[in-house]
Amino acid sequence: MTDESAETLEDASRRAEELGARARLLTKLGRYEDARPPAEEAVAIYRRLGAADPASFRAERAQSFLRLTLCLNRLGLYDEARASAEEAVGLARELAAHDAQSFLPGLAGSLYYLSDQLKLLGRYEEAVAPAEEAVEIFRKLAEADPATFQLDLAGSLYILGVASSRSSDLRRALDSAREAVAELSETRGARPTESQALLAASIELVAIVLSQMSRYEEALAAAKEAVSINRSLASVAPSDFSPDLARSLLVLGNRLSLLGHWKDALDPAQEAVDVYRKLAAVHPTLYQPFLARALASLSAHQYYAGNRLQALGSAEEASATYSEFAHAHPGLFEPEIGRRLQTNKALLSDPKLALAGEQDDKALALAEALHALTDLFK
Repeated sequence: MTDESAETLEDASRRAEELGARARLLTKLGRYEDARPPAEEAVAIYRRLGAADPASFRAERAQSFLRLTLCLNRLGLYDEARASAEEAVGLARELAAHDAQSFLPGLAGSLYYLSDQLKLLGRYEEAVAPAEEAVEIFRKLAEADPATFQLDLAGSLYILGVASSRSSDLRRALDSAREAVAELSETRGARPTESQALLAASIELVAIVLSQMSRYEEALAAAKEAVSINRSLASVAPSDFSPDLARSLLVLGNRLSLLGHWKDALDPAQEAVDVYRKLAAVHPTLYQPFLARALASLSAHQYYAGNRLQALGSAEEASATYSEFAHAHPGLFEPEIGRRLQTNKALLSDPKLALAGEQDDKALALAEALHALTDLFK
């Protein structure tokens, strides 16, 4: 290699490093659209460097793919994020094969992100294997160094729990979620805020799985605890934790509904809608689907609480919000959600419904549609 080519290589790697640092900063500031171009350019440079010399810059290449994964995730581009995470896993696996002590944490982290993207794409059964592998690695690492890896172990247990719950393995889902809660209750690391956020999410998952097991009273208690933690976090850092609060409020509303407490479910459901509305105004690509789902959930609670006109209004807004999202982002559109929102709106719009008895076909069809929609937001 000549001095000129060596200098070119050095310049390219320096440029990629600078772009990666810029993407990382912009992502931290919540400027995801702005972070995407430098993240993608850094990946492109490292890809060229790797093509010229496959053994070079593998760790940097893996990190660049993880940065891009996080950015794409925040933009709601889950399939592109999945592809980026898969490349990161491949590189991390090669590195760990040569130096496990240095690179096993990176492999476990890459597997975590891959499982998370598969989960967000609804590919729950596929999400289980990388989550299991991440748990296995982080468990060994945490045994040797709990202060450093206990939080990572809890995070991978949480992802495994979510994937398992959606794959109908409820016992493993509950065990994973409860182990995550136990790990987080013992955590004394340097990331207390992150630990509390993950604790709330894990308790929330416990609530969801207990509901799936028809243990509704226990589920309600867990859902209330998750809201309490997220409300405290959001009061200090609303830009960081408002999405978590909105999610846990939806879970609480649905747990109340499952116990027949329809009117009690209205306040948390409405608050979730209000939070998602503000978030969607700033990041529509990421939060419009969540706003539509929250409105649909609110519509169900309003209907069963006897507020049918309000239920129709919420259903119409849910359908319009999701239609707007689907038109702007056809590649992210989930047809099943769109169909269920339309069914919900159509049934609520039927002028004969207000006169229907509980056993009337239309009333039963509406109840079925509302339950199916609420199922999406577990």
